Amino acid sequence: MVYAMKLSTLLFSSLILLMAACSKDSAQLTCEAVNGYQSDAITVSEEPFTLEQSGEGETRTLSITVKMTANEHISGITELDPSNITLDDDFCVKIVSDGIEQKLKLDSDSAKTAFVSLLKAKKGTEANIKFSAKVAKDDAKKTLNNAKQFSIEDLNVDLKNITLSGNIGKYPVCMTINVEHEGKITGAYYYKRMGPGALLYFKSDYSLTSPMTIPEFDINGNNTGSFEGTFKDDVFSGKFTTRGNTYMYSLRPDASGVPIDLSAVPFDSFELPQTASGSSDSDGIDSYDSEASSSTGSADIDDLLDSYERCIDKCITIMRKAKNNDPTALTDYAEYVSEMQDYAEKLENVKGDFSSAQLQRFTRLMTKAARAAQQ
Repeated sequence: MVYAMKLSTLLFSSLILLMAACSKDSAQLTCEAVNGYQSDAITVSEEPFTLEQSGEGETRTLSITVKMTANEHISGITELDPSNITLDDDFCVKIVSDGIEQKLKLDSDSAKTAFVSLLKAKKGTEANIKFSAKVAKDDAKKTLNNAKQFSIEDLNVDLKNITLSGNIGKYPVCMTINVEHEGKITGAYYYKRMGPGALLYFKSDYSLTSPMTIPEFDINGNNTGSFEGTFKDDVFSGKFTTRGNTYMYSLRPDASGVPIDLSAVPFDSFELPQTASGSSDSDGIDSYDSEASSSTGSADIDDLLDSYERCIDKCITIMRKAKNNDPTALTDYAEYVSEMQDYAEKLENVKGDFSSAQLQRFTRLMTKAARAAQQ
């Protein structure tokens, strides 16, 4: 009788354990780490999170909803469309278990949008972001039974085609900037008076989260100036130096701006200087110098030189795209023909004589065109 009672108790206990094992479809987890270039952009709540299993059959879904808080909006820019932000393809939540690891991806486009919105949100913004993954039944069971911690992996964020507008000195400019999570910065800008055919370029290996110096280049890779400043409270500001002269600048995100096409720009061929002093002349500021010379030179000649420079820059762009077999070179060629017609009309109707400053600018433009032709 006693033996029978002990046996029945043992069977009952084992049944309880079996039922508990079968019914366990969640586990408590805490965040171990957030790893990645923008890891300081968010804080994950210290409260335990629940890892849940759902579904039937041989494949189950593991899901975890993580409460996050924005510490600082990404790189100081809040007015971004999610389409301007890309996450590392390897980005995931990794569940730490005994003998097995599971990586959970964002489970939908809406979740990705929510996460990206958090990354660019203002300080203090909270969001619940859901991650999930399809897992074999046996693996799901092992993970649930052993999971204790999770970590956020490869939180690496790239900014693409961010348009900015503002002033360098008193001169209005439009800018497009790209930032890769390794810290590589590339971009281009133009002075509004001269138009997008007269581009200047920049690149750097510094992070936007700290003060930085970004060298400026012309299309031939000559260092023509440098930006020194920071992104803070939606403003990219600091000082721009060229030819020993300094101009304060301030630019903000401009959602209405049209991004500059940077696909054919040979950034890899631009060598970063040891010090970005801007020893050469900045074509942008030089072009504005012609305004001051108009009192002694002809305004018609200023317009003529502007058109001439647009033609040169457009021709250089077409040459580079054609060399790379870029089909958009044909579209650019149509624009180039239009620029040439504009230049021809101004050449036919130009009045007045060259001032010394205008003659110097014309000489520089001829040199620029000659260098491009030799490449």
